[in-house]
Amino acid sequence: MKYLSCGCCGCGFRTWKGYVDQDQDKGFGICKGCQGWIESLLNAELDQLANKIENALNIENASRFADMPAETRRLFATKAINDGLVRYTIKGRP
Repeated sequence: MKYLSCGCCGCGFRTWKGYVDQDQDKGFGICKGCQGWIESLLNAELDQLANKIENALNIENASRFADMPAETRRLFATKAINDGLVRYTIKGRP
């Protein structure tokens, strides 16, 4: 284990078993708290995209899509981005 500074919040933290290095400068990483925060933001964005996809489907497919678990809908939204079926732009914070 090593000691790093969080590139997100600036707090120091010790890595843990199973920690995966982030693409950060040497001596930096992402702490557990910020990893959770980032994941919740990502999930919220993917949920919004999944809702847009659902609204674009016909009634039968929209109903089937709505019945899928949230994680499946997020995976579908991610695959749609990766396959170029939807374009997704990340805008900076105001």
